[in-house]
Amino acid sequence: MGRPKQASAQINSIEEANRVLRGLLTSEVELEKLQGAMDLARAEATAKFEKPIDAQKAHIADLTLQLQTFYMANHKELEKDGNKSVKLAFGIIGRRMGRPGLKPLNRSWTWASIGIKLRSIYNLRYFRPPAEPEVDRELVRKELNDEQLAACGLKVHQDENFFVETDRTTLGVDG
Repeated sequence: MGRPKQASAQINSIEEANRVLRGLLTSEVELEKLQGAMDLARAEATAKFEKPIDAQKAHIADLTLQLQTFYMANHKELEKDGNKSVKLAFGIIGRRMGRPGLKPLNRSWTWASIGIKLRSIYNLRYFRPPAEPEVDRELVRKELNDEQLAACGLKVHQDENFFVETDRTTLGVDG
């Protein structure tokens, strides 16, 4: 434990205490003025850059959509060697599988009915311990096969997502 801080001066009377309190009040008000000025400067700087940043984000989204549209329209030719991506001069475009997750088998299954079915077959094995047990979806996905999942009204669902990875080294720009 560190040593306690020592005051820079000692107060010896009520008048001195009042003078120090006035100094404290003045310092607090000055700090608030400085923080306000900093916030105003930050807001002005943000406003200055906001439109060009938004324009670049919109341009990036449009270019990405153009690449995705091209790739999806031509994926059979681009994936003829079995890869789901293609390396271009300035990066890679392609498709990749998203993180697998559990999804109800069809619309007749709700998470409540799935919970009842899992509990009837596996007890509380696939439930987390809070007051109201909740299905531990990761554990269910890892341990049950497709047939067992279907019996409980579940299936593994995994989206395939388009991606773009630019290669900054081609422009001589780092990180």
